[in-house]
Amino acid sequence: MRNLLTVIAAIAIVGVAGAVYFLRHEPTTSKAEADSLVAGAAAASATEAAKPPTQMAQVQQPAIGPDEHVLGKADAPVTMIEYGSYTCPHCAHFDQVTFPLLKKDFIDKGQLRFVFREFVRNGVDIKAAQLVHCGPPDTFFNFVDVLFRSQESWAFVQDPVDALKKIGRTAGLDSAKIDQCLADEAFATKIVADTKAAYEDLKIQATPTLVVNGTSYPNIPYEDYDDNGAKQPGLASVIKGLLPKP
Repeated sequence: MRNLLTVIAAIAIVGVAGAVYFLRHEPTTSKAEADSLVAGAAAASATEAAKPPTQMAQVQQPAIGPDEHVLGKADAPVTMIEYGSYTCPHCAHFDQVTFPLLKKDFIDKGQLRFVFREFVRNGVDIKAAQLVHCGPPDTFFNFVDVLFRSQESWAFVQDPVDALKKIGRTAGLDSAKIDQCLADEAFATKIVADTKAAYEDLKIQATPTLVVNGTSYPNIPYEDYDDNGAKQPGLASVIKGLLPKP
């Protein structure tokens, strides 16, 4: 969260163009610092997992643009937007544990339309987003899954950009195309502006945050959970409650 707020503060102070420069020129970490970051991320994940889920206030359901990356039927009764960061351990956990359940239980049945939006927290996030968008549109979700599943091999290493390039080449992109995408200032400016808008307009302050039919959930398990002796609905129950009654 501290890293996220630092980025947002930079955006507010120096503007979008300046923030892009700040993020793109963020220094890489040493091996010792990287190891510390990985350990810290794991500890933070355990701490966050122990916290009770939080439901934010109702927000206006964001419009889904024609160029967005969407899974599921366009007329599904429930729309979920994930605001995620490629360097966020919680987002990697969501991708590997929760998303497969969502797909099986709701997306594949035509009940849920799922949208992924990048919410950048640092310069490495921007580079990862540039790489993902470098591939064909129909590879987007597969590429996102690859980055989350291999997160520790590139997000916290001494040279994350070089590690991302290797992933891109493994995915079949040639080096010239990868370099072109990673140098795309227009895309970097846009993704920082989109993050700023989500932060200011929708009050997105943590990743992953799920906006489900206009209600924001920054921390919620898939199954129902116990909160001080009271049973609370998990994500699956929230979605079921929004489906048309038989």
